[in-house]
Amino acid sequence: MTGMLPDRPDALDVLVPALRRVGTSEASIKSFVIHWRRVIDKATRLPCPLCYTQGGWGELRPVTGRDDILYACRECNSRFGMDGSVTS
Repeated sequence: MTGMLPDRPDALDVLVPALRRVGTSEASIKSFVIHWRRVIDKATRLPCPLCYTQGGWGELRPVTGRDDILYACRECNSRFGMDGSVTS
């Protein structure tokens, strides 16, 4: 699945700083990272880190045509920026 995201930083390099910015505990971040690494190659949809830390899954998608927003969740509508920002 990672092959569909060319010329982008590693997703965790964007998503982990976003989780820290919104005050997610380090234990929850670690849990998400472990989960991400377990499912990334076999998942039919990517888990949203914010949905995951709230007990859900979400549906994280790459955003094309924008340099500032790299990923967006179809479930919670959060957007994750190149700089580690997150907006809902």
